[in-house]
Amino acid sequence: MKKTVLFVLALCLCFTAFSAVFAEGDTGEAAENDMILNDGTPWVDWSLRENMSQIGEKPDSPKDDFYLRTNYDWLKSTEIAPGQIYSSPFIDVETEVGRLCLEALKDTTLKSEDAAQAQYLYNAFLDWDARNALGVEPLQKTINRISAVSTLDELTRMLCDKEYAGEKLFEADVQVNYSEPDTWITDIQPIDLLLDDSAEYRERTEQGNYFEAVYREFMPRMLEKLGYSTEEADGMLTRTFALEAELADSIMTSAEEYESDFYQRLSKQMSRAEAETLCSALPWLEMLDGQGYAGAQRYQVEQPAYLQKLDGIYREERLEDLKNYLIVSTVYDHMKILDRESFDLYNDIRNSKYGIEGSLPDEERACQEVRSNLPKQTDCAFFEKYDPTKMKADITRICEEVIDCYRKMLREEDWLAEETRAKAIEKLDKMRITAVCPDKHPDYSGLSLEGLGYYDCIREIKRYKARFSESLVDQPRDPDLWYCTLGEDWVNDILTTNAMYSPELNEIIILRGILGDAIYREDMNS
Repeated sequence: MKKTVLFVLALCLCFTAFSAVFAEGDTGEAAENDMILNDGTPWVDWSLRENMSQIGEKPDSPKDDFYLRTNYDWLKSTEIAPGQIYSSPFIDVETEVGRLCLEALKDTTLKSEDAAQAQYLYNAFLDWDARNALGVEPLQKTINRISAVSTLDELTRMLCDKEYAGEKLFEADVQVNYSEPDTWITDIQPIDLLLDDSAEYRERTEQGNYFEAVYREFMPRMLEKLGYSTEEADGMLTRTFALEAELADSIMTSAEEYESDFYQRLSKQMSRAEAETLCSALPWLEMLDGQGYAGAQRYQVEQPAYLQKLDGIYREERLEDLKNYLIVSTVYDHMKILDRESFDLYNDIRNSKYGIEGSLPDEERACQEVRSNLPKQTDCAFFEKYDPTKMKADITRICEEVIDCYRKMLREEDWLAEETRAKAIEKLDKMRITAVCPDKHPDYSGLSLEGLGYYDCIREIKRYKARFSESLVDQPRDPDLWYCTLGEDWVNDILTTNAMYSPELNEIIILRGILGDAIYREDMNS
């Protein structure tokens, strides 16, 4: 068998077969003390660029630092490529897949409409002459619209307008229904925070201070391009961090997102009538209706406390705070689709936050952005160039063999209660295998980019994806349509270097993007 692929599958299945079983069956003894480090020494990720440069002598014993001792020679000899945070076999696979994807985007012999759209966006990204000629003008129109708002009613009307191109006060999309995975549901989430983790606003760490310093160094330069003074820009950032701090108390921390009951805590569903009682001042349902979700019958409000917190802020006397937040977040969100200077400032923020040195070549970055914005079209172009038939059959067979192995193990283990054994086997029997590429893709045939510059391409793609999401509201989920091909947050596209288990769908997912280099080759021995 392909050992690395098997290892990934084994990890997925370990969580799969037992995740929903022990709550009702064998619980075992509490292992709370097993999670405590004896000496409290923080774990160091030596694969990060900054840490690799500080590696000294090889530890005498694995007990001193198991990872560093085991990988010492590799860490000392490895160079991290420009534009990357760290190095690993996964990065090597990601680089290989990225190279193949770039070749597909450059291949003018591909004939499909999907390939043509992906290639059009790729070339539009690289057309710096056109992008520089526009400068910040496309964004300026949106910023001027936000600035012109003078009452809370005007703000509501703007946030209800489908043509409003700026950021919102909450995120809305169509997601798999966590309680009924065979259907889609309108899903509501909090905003993304500048400091990434809401815990940073409750008890600031060195990292949080550093992240804020990065924004304060680079964002004023972007805001100045839009007509604000340095003093005004600094004040706008202060105001934004203050508003986010107010909201952060109602947003899950990164640590909470890794807790075992995470999905159960997100499954806060309510009818239209129930949703209407959630807030008294914030017209969030009106905003949803205006954005295209008027037909929704049920809502999956992942963190209701966030909307209730926002409800307390959505007042006339807080209008300037709300406008300020929308301006800053909109500017940050749009930087990388504007001119060269704005794009480079965005990269400066990203590189400084995450310790990246240098930048990827423009062609590679263009490939990444096309994959992010047109995942379905990029995937189809990739598979038009590289036939996945053999790989799909091979990986499906491996998955089936691993499942058979687990089924045999479950039947033979004598420590399992019969009820637990039966439920675990039932879960294995119903498991869906999603390997390499789907047989069916979303229909984006109505999307047209012809004649548009890069900024307008991204705007049109967002509009089209919004209309596509609206068509799914409260509809049955097509099991042959891969969840990940819809561009959801948890995986970007089929070429993402990842493999995973979806608990809400009971589905093992082995993406094409993880199958390369040291992890998988078609000529590997069984």
